[in-house]
Amino acid sequence: MEQSRRIIKLNNKGQFAIEAVLLMTLFIGIFAASMKFLRDKEFLQTLTDKSVTKVKNMSEYGTWKQDCKAMKGGSSQTAANCHPNSINRALSSDPQ
Repeated sequence: MEQSRRIIKLNNKGQFAIEAVLLMTLFIGIFAASMKFLRDKEFLQTLTDKSVTKVKNMSEYGTWKQDCKAMKGGSSQTAANCHPNSINRALSSDPQ
């Protein structure tokens, strides 16, 4: 009886490797499941969509706004209508 206990205690050479493989398998499974969940819910897209649109509008139209009122004669409300060159202004050279 004591000899079998000693053999069990002394024969732990592969214990670390087996536990490491089991832990890696567990963590890879959890990671894969969480990535599938986040991909299905489109979490990252909804997180970055608004800020990407704002930066796009600033680089293209010169405004942080998402939409603006349409100009006279225009029908759409887009950020392009906010661009400083599209605003109706009175000419500074016109005295009246």
